[in-house]
Amino acid sequence: MQFKPLLAFISLSQLLSLASAAPAAELEARQFDPDSFKTKWLELHNNERTTRQLDSLEWDGNLAWKAQQVATQCNVDNPQLWGDNGAS
Repeated sequence: MQFKPLLAFISLSQLLSLASAAPAAELEARQFDPDSFKTKWLELHNNERTTRQLDSLEWDGNLAWKAQQVATQCNVDNPQLWGDNGAS
């Protein structure tokens, strides 16, 4: 029995139902701001680091750019719903 297509269909159905349930005005209010996302994420992360007596981190645009270059090279043409044994 193949579950991959069924799970993909269920996931897509749930995503579409959530997207269609939100009014257009609410969707406009949720515009993604990458700078505020980075700032908030870094703030939350540094709060956790502080509880462990670790130094705060700062955003490094060059490192983010390099990480994006590596991520762009990832093969996402064949997505799987579970892991792949790369050793075999």
